[in-house]
Amino acid sequence: IPAPAKEPMKAFMEDKFFAEKYVRRAGLNHVILRLAPLNDVCDDSEPGRPVLTENPEAYGWITPQGTAELVTTCLESGKLSGAILGNTYSALDQNTVFISNPFLRPLEPMEALPFDIFTT
Repeated sequence: IPAPAKEPMKAFMEDKFFAEKYVRRAGLNHVILRLAPLNDVCDDSEPGRPVLTENPEAYGWITPQGTAELVTTCLESGKLSGAILGNTYSALDQNTVFISNPFLRPLEPMEALPFDIFTT
């Protein structure tokens, strides 16, 4: 999370932390998707290039359609019983990745993604 957003989001992030901890300890089959902020600037019918990554520091935006596409892909992939079950992923759009070191800036087109993409 970019530094300016950390303080206003602190209570929300603590609640999410405890909810994720509860789900993990409950012994339920689960997959936790940490969604990037929803991008309300672009057309909602465009999914963009949504991806999952195991890198918790991945930061960008995602569209509602991109979120739906990732969830559908996970459910239809048949891998819920193995590869992704019990894991936590960040979900974001490759078109809106931000780099936060040393300051927050958009990823340039010629730069490689700063994380590995999880493929379902």
